[in-house]
Amino acid sequence: MVNDVSRAFFHAKCNRDVYVCLPDADRLPREEGKCAKLEYSLYGTRDAAINWHEEYSQQLIKNGFIQGAASPCVFYHPSRNLRTIVHGDDYV
Repeated sequence: MVNDVSRAFFHAKCNRDVYVCLPDADRLPREEGKCAKLEYSLYGTRDAAINWHEEYSQQLIKNGFIQGAASPCVFYHPSRNLRTIVHGDDYV
């Protein structure tokens, strides 16, 4: 089975301060010099992939999976005899 997490990176919290310029449509009058601090990752930012990796790893480990020693993208759940491999936002 293959599963895809829709908008995966948007579910991962930022681990450091990241600021972005506000688009014109979201800027109020007299806010030309203001920017926004991200609380969650955004596609295209340098930290998006690593933040997503941290997020899904923590969730799988919290739910009883053991992370692979040779590859951090491989997980095993011993009592349920489940294995999963994560590639980006896809689970196999």
